[in-house]
This record gives sequence, structure tokens and C-alpha cells, in this order.
Amino acid sequence: MAGQSSAELIAGYLDAVMRKDRSAVDRYFHPDIEYLVNGSPVPAADDTLPPISPACRDALPWLGLYRGRSAVEGFLAHMHRNLDVVAFGPSDVIA
Repeated sequence: MAGQSSAELIAGYLDAVMRKDRSAVDRYFHPDIEYLVNGSPVPAADDTLPPISPACRDALPWLGLYRGRSAVEGFLAHMHRNLDVVAFGPSDVIA
């Protein structure tokens, strides 16, 4: 991965997720990763991010903050068990 641009690293990670490559989290993230999926279960300290509502949490239980590689691996495993992932990623990457 040395010498790759940020955009290439992101594209590589998203491709690994699409292929259900379980080693992606270890290869792309620091052990103390904080991985936020569309919201937080608690309000941000500076009020910039509202918490996920209980109704939203019930409907979309994978939303929230995941701390550490094992938590991110659990999120991805849950996502792949419950969703047929046909696309995963941004349309543009700004590095």
C-alpha cells in the first residue's frame, strides 16, 4: 500500500468490502479505528452530530460508531449477512 494515493487506498478498501474480504479491516485500519456509519448513538460533544433516533436504530441496527478493528469486522459481517451489497462507496473521493 506504500506509495498509493488516499483515493487509491479508499478504492482498494471499498473493493475489498464488496468482495467480502475479511482481511480488509486488518490491512486498511489502525487497531484503534473509530468507524462511523451514518450517525452516532449519542450526541456529539459539540452538537454537530445528532444521535440516531430509537426508531432509526430499530430499523437500521448497523448504524452507529464502531471502535476498534473487531467492532468494524463485526459491522461488516452483520452488513453482509443482512444486505445484498451491490455497491458500496462514494461516487467521488477527495483526498
